[in-house]
Amino acid sequence: MNVTMTLGVGLLLAGLTARADIIADWQFTEGNFLADSSPSGGHTLMKIGTVGDTGGVATFSAAGLLATTTNLDLTGYNKIRISWTWLVQNDNLGFLVDHGWNNAGGILLDANEAGAGLGRAGIRPSDLGWVVDEYVHAHGAENTTWENFAVEFDLTAATANEAVQVFKNGSPTGYPVSFGSIPSVFANSLLQIGGSTNNGTTYNGLGMVGQLDRLTIESIPEPGMIALLATSGLFYCARRKRK
Repeated sequence: MNVTMTLGVGLLLAGLTARADIIADWQFTEGNFLADSSPSGGHTLMKIGTVGDTGGVATFSAAGLLATTTNLDLTGYNKIRISWTWLVQNDNLGFLVDHGWNNAGGILLDANEAGAGLGRAGIRPSDLGWVVDEYVHAHGAENTTWENFAVEFDLTAATANEAVQVFKNGSPTGYPVSFGSIPSVFANSLLQIGGSTNNGTTYNGLGMVGQLDRLTIESIPEPGMIALLATSGLFYCARRKRK
């Protein structure tokens, strides 16, 4: 294998392992507050109730939420990551993300559910129960600590305890409290941010109190596909060299 081939394959592998498709990306930019900044730009938000929209952040006071104007279809993915930066400013249960949480394959991210400063990230099985990771977060009316979190959901995981993993500042955190099976598919539903509704229009009071700086949803590449493409790249390079 010559230097050119080695470099080419190395770049191929680096690109494959690093790349993830951005499904939706809400940055809450002042003047373009409800826009989806992902390449598709297809998941514009709407306000339900009262949500502050200045300073490049979304401000929630348990009096409103944001929701996609159409369904966010995640049925075509097996692994996704949701990441966000937030400031939680109370001790009560508040929904951060509701993506069809009451249906099979639905996702729920929240603050303070298991007690003050103890949030949960979960996915709904097709049967009763939840597949859940609990995690510690800053909280309280006087809280000024912004935190970066990400949650990876993996429908191909070997066990329910491995299907949901929370990260804080890039490092694994939290612990599984699963009591259900892994669903076979993610939901196709409206996605709601900062609260939840009963029917898409009626606010039901499960809103968070605090601020949200950004929320991103992306796919996680399948290891098998990465290996397949990498092998194809090696085969192609080898053929060119022989020629």
